[in-house]
Amino acid sequence: MIPIVLSTVLLAQATPESIDADQFTRIMSQAYADVRDVSFVYEGEAVYTPRGMTREAAKANPKVEGWKLFQGGYSFRSDGATRLDYYMTSYRHGDEDAFHQILVILNGQQTHLTQYPTRRNEQPTIRGGGPGTLNRPESPERFVYDWYFQTMIDPRTTIDARVRNYQFLGWEDVDGHRCLKVQFNEVWGLDDSSPDRPVVHFWIDLERGANPLRVEFRHGKGGKMRTFGIELDQVEDGTGGSRWFPVRGRCEYLIDIDSSPYLGMPYCVEDYQVVAGTVKFNQSLPDEFFTVDWKGPYVETSELAKTRSTFRKPTPRYDPVSIQKRLAETLEKADRQTEAYDAVDPDSQAWGRFAQAGLIGAGVAALVGVAAWKIRSRPR
Repeated sequence: MIPIVLSTVLLAQATPESIDADQFTRIMSQAYADVRDVSFVYEGEAVYTPRGMTREAAKANPKVEGWKLFQGGYSFRSDGATRLDYYMTSYRHGDEDAFHQILVILNGQQTHLTQYPTRRNEQPTIRGGGPGTLNRPESPERFVYDWYFQTMIDPRTTIDARVRNYQFLGWEDVDGHRCLKVQFNEVWGLDDSSPDRPVVHFWIDLERGANPLRVEFRHGKGGKMRTFGIELDQVEDGTGGSRWFPVRGRCEYLIDIDSSPYLGMPYCVEDYQVVAGTVKFNQSLPDEFFTVDWKGPYVETSELAKTRSTFRKPTPRYDPVSIQKRLAETLEKADRQTEAYDAVDPDSQAWGRFAQAGLIGAGVAALVGVAAWKIRSRPR
């Protein structure tokens, strides 16, 4: 955690002068270098808000695109390994759907698995992935930016402040706190002279752990996404001390069509919060944790644990062993009935065999029909 005395000295030295890329890197290194990994439970809500409609009205209107509730766990390791594991309920046009999303990043590879309450054997998709890949809807990377700054200062990566085209934009107050305003290219490697290139603006509170209080993703004439209302709180750091950490924030998705008369207006709002008491630092998370097959412990609440245990719904039972047993019993019963026919009238053997064949055929057909029905009724 960046010491208060050090940050005050840096601020005094920097005002009104600028902070260059090297100075910025040193400041962020002091703020984040002691964090090897961080985990927490978060929850939130997303609401699509047509122009002129309040959030409450949008949630109650079945014609609106919809709204979502989500809760899950998030973990990040300083080398870029990330785990996002959350449950979501989507309400759209009067319908309700539930999903379980697991997204993990390890060694430059992203694995994504979506599960449903009544399905089984869902298969993951695999593709390339790295820092920022999980900065997506329903993800706490919308307001917790450890992943951004830790990978910037990690010596194992080459995505430092200079590569991201760091620019000092001055000092501004955000929610009563003096912040350093800086800009980076959203996608490094683009032509820095292009005025329409996508960029990211951060307002960073250097006095409270070098956490951003506001973030804007911009291109062209305006923004396309902004996070604001970021609240910081002091959480235990696992060593008997504490550090400042983001615990709440709001993200707005903006209309970014330059020709639109509604340019810059929000069309969807997400509210996030970290569940109190769940933030854990430096747990030495192993590589196996960052896989979709991980069965070990999680940082979670009792509510999240209950959701995890009850998410899967019971499926119709398909038991080939019991079907085979009933088929054997049917055959045995047919043999006994044939023997009874033979004992009464030897001349009736032909009719007995005929009756046996009919009984066996009917029994087998019935069991096959039952098995087929059970197979068809299994969720896909």
